[in-house]
Amino acid sequence: MSPKEAVSCARFSTRHHENSFKPDRKREISGLGQVTLQDTIREPVVRDLSGRGHRIGAAGGAIAAPVMLVHDRESNLLHAAGDPRAGRHAAVLQPEE
Repeated sequence: MSPKEAVSCARFSTRHHENSFKPDRKREISGLGQVTLQDTIREPVVRDLSGRGHRIGAAGGAIAAPVMLVHDRESNLLHAAGDPRAGRHAAVLQPEE
């Protein structure tokens, strides 16, 4: 995938485990066992996950805010993209040689 395709493809977020990225002892543990899917994920996938016992949530907007940078070593070009649903933008400035 190109960076643009990668940052704008459908994503999911899972609450099948405790949020270990927030070390605060007072953190809330809520929604365990839920999978949130972007609304662009097709219905057969949603039904399949639901049939496997996942509690499904839906998100109409962005899930996370990815930005991607790729260095093409063959052409020595840098490519960048940010997810427009999350209001992210990316650009590459390369000095002239």
